[in-house]
Amino acid sequence: MLSLLADENLDGNIVRGVLRRVKGLNLARVQDLGLSGLDDPTILQWAAEQGRILVTHDVQTVTRFAYERVEAGLPMPGGIEVISSDDEKALAKHYQKRFEKLSNKHKPKKLARAFRDLVDEILELCALKKDKESNRS
Repeated sequence: MLSLLADENLDGNIVRGVLRRVKGLNLARVQDLGLSGLDDPTILQWAAEQGRILVTHDVQTVTRFAYERVEAGLPMPGGIEVISSDDEKALAKHYQKRFEKLSNKHKPKKLARAFRDLVDEILELCALKKDKESNRS
């Protein structure tokens, strides 16, 4: 099963929404594990030791540190960057390109498929949120 680690900065609404929608998902939060405040390389190392894929909003530094791990030959189970976008199609294309690159270079196609499924869940949550906000107006 896919094991995920939600970075400290990941929007709690996304975490709660995904956990509600995907029963039995193995998703741990940095805060719940006593890892709050640790630097990105330490979080990535912990995730690698536990075989967890890091899910983060921090595309500025986490991505760089993740690539440094790969280049150094260190274990790197993977990462999911959750970017903010009002355009779900642009968001989906962004993730699709990232997953294809990972699956072609570092990960088996099965894992890339699991990533795409998770992104579909996130996009569905975004659509539900938009619908809910529209109904309030």
